[in-house]
Amino acid sequence: MVETGSQALLLALLLTGLFGHDQYNFGRGLMIYAGEILMMFFLTGYLLTTAIARAIWKGQSSWRYPLLCTILFVLHFELLNVGIGGAFAPRDRRIILITGAVAAFLITLGGTLALRRWTTAGTERSNPQS
Repeated sequence: MVETGSQALLLALLLTGLFGHDQYNFGRGLMIYAGEILMMFFLTGYLLTTAIARAIWKGQSSWRYPLLCTILFVLHFELLNVGIGGAFAPRDRRIILITGAVAAFLITLGGTLALRRWTTAGTERSNPQS
């Protein structure tokens, strides 16, 4: 949930900067974008597929899960775009795809590294070496 919320917030921040906002209420525009992005994550199944991938992913490589999530983001965004009849202009679609893919990769990479550090620290505390 932290990864997904962070992805939505980072993507909302990038989109607010790229597409503009109310000059008197930046926070409101940011929260509207974040809410819409979270709705997209839920409606397209991105939230569910990344949760399943995180639960079953046991690889040792730090970059494979973030790459999988990036691919899932692109697939689910395209599913949304086709499902609503191509509502995004081609230029806007490219911007959203690129910023979303970068956000998905960076956030899940950070989450993977943090989770690995947290589980390693927990293992070391429960099995101290004498």
